[in-house]
Amino acid sequence: MRRTQNKKGGNRRKTQAKKSKKRAYLFDDLEGKSKQEIIEIRSDTKDALQTANLQRVELQKERNQLVEIVQEMRKTFKGRSKERGELLARLKKAQSERNHAQKNRDDADERVPPSPDDIESSLKQRHKPLSTIMNDLREMPGLKREIALFESFFEYQEMHKIAIFSNEEHKKMMAAMNEIKEVMKDFKTLDKKTEEQNAQLELTSEEGKTETNKIGWSEIERISSRINDIDAKRKKIKQEIGTLTNELHRIESFQRMQSDAAKRIELNPEEIRDKAASGGTLSLQDLSTLISSGGLENLNESEKGDGSQFTKTNRKKKTRRRSNARRGKARTSTLAPKEERKD
Repeated sequence: MRRTQNKKGGNRRKTQAKKSKKRAYLFDDLEGKSKQEIIEIRSDTKDALQTANLQRVELQKERNQLVEIVQEMRKTFKGRSKERGELLARLKKAQSERNHAQKNRDDADERVPPSPDDIESSLKQRHKPLSTIMNDLREMPGLKREIALFESFFEYQEMHKIAIFSNEEHKKMMAAMNEIKEVMKDFKTLDKKTEEQNAQLELTSEEGKTETNKIGWSEIERISSRINDIDAKRKKIKQEIGTLTNELHRIESFQRMQSDAAKRIELNPEEIRDKAASGGTLSLQDLSTLISSGGLENLNESEKGDGSQFTKTNRKKKTRRRSNARRGKARTSTLAPKEERKD
């Protein structure tokens, strides 16, 4: 029993040590970076989070559409007709185009998450220092800085091309999705016909040779497999969204800490100390500034010093008020006799 208790206690201490280490180095990678760098990191994290949320929404839409397609195909195979075969062929073609365009768009978005408008604004910002002639030579960038600006400008040019390609593939994907919606409307129109609903056609050997017969239960299995892949991808994206959200909150907390520290630096401890000594009201920031600068101890010392001076003066005043009367002797007058004064 003692060994097991010791093991549990050791494991508890290890976990506490890990937690304290994790808390101690929570902002280790952000310390030492400039304010502009932290703003850029926060912006990139927000863009990645927005992209992940959009991907999750689009995957949910695709999943709902695929489920509707599978349900309609199952109804179709109960009573197959020529019109349904043509609609299924259109559906398969549109679905293939949608998958191809979506793959190209997702690959481009992974490489370049920002939109073309954001990239264009960044290009303008990077082009301005390269095309502006400085009046003061001391303000001109050095060679290393100028090379870095050119590299960044060319990099954003390539990113702009990829972002435009992503938008074009997105338009193709939306066109294919609209085609799928039209096909699904046609399926619903066919379902309203009583002849199609009640027809139970048996496939002959000649119909077995047609191209429409290739779209069978194997297609349903393929779409069902795609639905499973979407579920797995949505689960992965959900975890990624949680990680990015925590990272964004961490960066924002660090920014708030920096702003609070800057505000504390701007406050003058001497002014706050005088305000406290005069009996004025203090805010929480004033109190934190006093505590960090050791102002409370100085206030106590000044109060003690004032009190000691007050007691000393009181004592001196009391000693001055004491009379010099003595008992056992008559009071002697210092005045001369009247006769002598007359002279």
